[in-house]
Amino acid sequence: MTDNAWAYRHSLTTMVAKLGATQIFIKPHCPRQNRNLERFTRTLQTESAYRYPFTSNTEHQAALAPWLNTYR
Repeated sequence: MTDNAWAYRHSLTTMVAKLGATQIFIKPHCPRQNRNLERFTRTLQTESAYRYPFTSNTEHQAALAPWLNTYR
């Protein structure tokens, strides 16, 4: 889920399609939804992504999966 900025609506479309994912956008002019996304991203960064030094992307993905299951 992303906001409706041009970069998200156009630049990420190809990457999302390659991953086989579905791109969902927040409602235009809906700050509540954007606030929730920003908070999720901040929590992800502080509690997972930047909390530990990872030596590889595989290592980071393995650590991220349990965090996402707990956060949901």
